[in-house]
Amino acid sequence: MYCSNCGTDAGQASFCPNCGTSLFGVKPSGNVENFNLITAYKSMFKKYAQFNGRSRRSEYWLASVMNMIIVMAFYFIMFIPMMIDITNNGEPSGLTAGIMGIFGLLIFAYAMAILVPSLAMSVRRLHDTGRSGWFLLLNLIPYIGGIIIFVFSVLDSQPGANQYGPNPKGL
Repeated sequence: MYCSNCGTDAGQASFCPNCGTSLFGVKPSGNVENFNLITAYKSMFKKYAQFNGRSRRSEYWLASVMNMIIVMAFYFIMFIPMMIDITNNGEPSGLTAGIMGIFGLLIFAYAMAILVPSLAMSVRRLHDTGRSGWFLLLNLIPYIGGIIIFVFSVLDSQPGANQYGPNPKGL
């Protein structure tokens, strides 16, 4: 069992060996972080490769939405020159192809930059629902795996502390 106040592993004790908090019937008094698009995105990078602990639904989904917005902006900017070329003379020029190639590389670089933080955040989200991070391997099963992980990611937090740490909601 984990202490809801400081997160220390207390084993089967009635009181936390670190801070002395009763482990039964006491709600934590710590800060509960409220997320918006920017704070959730920053939080994803602050916890860059932290695969332990728990992530709230709001942190996970707001960071995911911010990632989608950034990638869609890259794609939108990438295809503007092509749309201009097609409306002017019917086919893209060499300059347009070069611009699209550069933005393609930027999208690839961004995907590599967020790979580890996204995986870590997904593992922490699974931990919040009481599941092991190894469940992410279900994504390797076509169609079904992605649906299962989606369902797990929209489930509410497991109440109280679990084997992965205290509840980030402060319950």
